[in-house]
Amino acid sequence: IKVFVSTADLRFGPITMIRRRGQPIKKIPWTAFQLSDADWEKVRLCGDILEDANRLHQLCSSTRVSTLHQVIPALETLASRWEAKAADPTYVLFHDALKAGLEKINKYYEKLDDAWAYVNSHLTHPYFKLDYIKQQWGGEDEYQEAVANGEPFPRNWQAYAQEIVEETMKEYWPKRLFRNQAADAAPPVDIPSASNSNIDLTDEYDRARLKRLQNVDSVDGWKTELQ
Repeated sequence: IKVFVSTADLRFGPITMIRRRGQPIKKIPWTAFQLSDADWEKVRLCGDILEDANRLHQLCSSTRVSTLHQVIPALETLASRWEAKAADPTYVLFHDALKAGLEKINKYYEKLDDAWAYVNSHLTHPYFKLDYIKQQWGGEDEYQEAVANGEPFPRNWQAYAQEIVEETMKEYWPKRLFRNQAADAAPPVDIPSASNSNIDLTDEYDRARLKRLQNVDSVDGWKTELQ
């Protein structure tokens, strides 16, 4: 870009001209818009900030797999990165913009408190379960510290997530497949013999799971499945 700007006036003439009545025409050269090294450093810093968002904004876009469990980690990661930059003197020129961005993130992050689906999406992920919440969210120690510091509306977030899971299970567990009222009134389901060579390991796992569920109480059976 520097090479282009340095030769553009000779090749193309001025980039524009200012015409004012009664005054001579003022030619604006290309070099008037040439960025100094300090300007390019500002561009680089701005690019660093935008890269944080660019790295995450497509994380939840997929037509092949569910991505709801990515929402909370993505928002928290972006907020953490921008909070660090908002406290870094290197980015002082962008502190106001970063704070405005954090306010926007927090606006939508707070809405997740009443959206149980985001917590439950972690629970239903076959690998993560509630591990992320246990690692990243405050528990009893953080709650007691917040109370001691006089923070408004302190909460044990790990306990809150567990409460969401339990309340969700109480509502939906009785509605699960094979355990609704019609199934309870029907004859017992015959479980195929494990010796059947046409049954693969996945079916064996499902049969064992179903057998265990059929031997537990309909209200607390979900606890058995999660063990």
